[in-house]
Amino acid sequence: MTSRHFLAVVAIAQGALLVALIILIILNRWFRLRRRARVHPRVLRLNTAMQKWAFGTTDLTEGTPIDPGPPPMLGDPSSDATIKDMIVEVIRDSSELDPKLGD
Repeated sequence: MTSRHFLAVVAIAQGALLVALIILIILNRWFRLRRRARVHPRVLRLNTAMQKWAFGTTDLTEGTPIDPGPPPMLGDPSSDATIKDMIVEVIRDSSELDPKLGD
């Protein structure tokens, strides 16, 4: 086999690999589009609610069954102790996390 034949074989092999790569890229994009086309019913309800909200056609009380009230504030006599207790609880719980366990 001469060097010219060897280079021709290598060029043909590289061309075949390039064609295979292009096919894989096209299939990957096609599968992603197909997966995106299947939408969960909750996503549909959320999208319609957001469209109603964006166009200003929704009732303000629609979709809000409870009012959580104002957020707790530091320095506020009615919620200062509560928020400090919550912060201490978060710090204690985070000290028990192990980065080796992952999620």
